[in-house]
Amino acid sequence: MAVQLINIGTIANDGTGDDLREAFVKINQNFEDIDLRNDEKTRVINLGDTGEGIFRNLVNYQIELKKIAGGENIVLTADEEKITISAPYVGVEELRIGTDGDTITLDTPQSFTGIVGGTNITTSTNEQNEIIITNDHITSLAEDENPTLISNLNANGFSIAAVNAITAQTITAGQFTGNLTGNVTGLVNGVNPAETAAYFDNYFDFGNVVQSIDSILDWVIAGADVDFGTFGNPDQRIVDAGTF
Repeated sequence: MAVQLINIGTIANDGTGDDLREAFVKINQNFEDIDLRNDEKTRVINLGDTGEGIFRNLVNYQIELKKIAGGENIVLTADEEKITISAPYVGVEELRIGTDGDTITLDTPQSFTGIVGGTNITTSTNEQNEIIITNDHITSLAEDENPTLISNLNANGFSIAAVNAITAQTITAGQFTGNLTGNVTGLVNGVNPAETAAYFDNYFDFGNVVQSIDSILDWVIAGADVDFGTFGNPDQRIVDAGTF
């Protein structure tokens, strides 16, 4: 019911207003309406499905609301119309990341994009949010399926064992010393060992050489060295060693 207003006339006692009885009837009706009203219909609710509500409780005619407090690095300012929530401390104002040669300086609001790998280096992350740095570079000959030298190999006085075959383009005199066991392909001091191998399959045993010296000429010849050349450049002469 709407509130019943009492007509008080234009001026006092001009006879245009409600009489006393009519006035008190309206007063009684207004009180009855107030008495019949249900206070439980007064509610304050927090709208929306997410977020934290500020309504706490309703006690009689008093609505209780929660206070808004600023957390870490949060500042609250209020005036007659609004509450302002600000974060003046947004983080590190400047970040410097140093390397072996350079320095990266990040200013707000720049961001650090991450750590990337260089030559033969890869990076990744795992479920624990850890950065994994992997060296993809081959650190031993056993890891390389096709090893290739880019400079001279210095064995530093150690032996090279269990060699199946050695293929050489050139072996210069004075630069290779020691024992070479196994198959060798190429020239050794200008000579191809494969061409002379047939001479060493078997050996000749001529036994003891007994010379019969009957003259001074035979004695001179017996004391002189005979040079038959080399396997690569043999001397073209015929020697009669007699018969066996």
